[in-house]
Amino acid sequence: MMRDAINDLSAKYGQNPLLVQSAGGNISWKEDDYLWIKASGTWLSSANEQDIFVKIDLNHLTHELSK
Repeated sequence: MMRDAINDLSAKYGQNPLLVQSAGGNISWKEDDYLWIKASGTWLSSANEQDIFVKIDLNHLTHELSK
């Protein structure tokens, strides 16, 4: 699953202070009908221990934005 790979990548780069500062910025990706976004205030380095990504239904979002 793509999310496992993103978690591993996030944790790897998030643990390197030469590459990231603080919580480590943002990561997002689209998979199927969903957009996954790193939640504000969460740490990239915690990606394999905590659920740091928010899942957004793109169809619902598109519908709501078209109102």
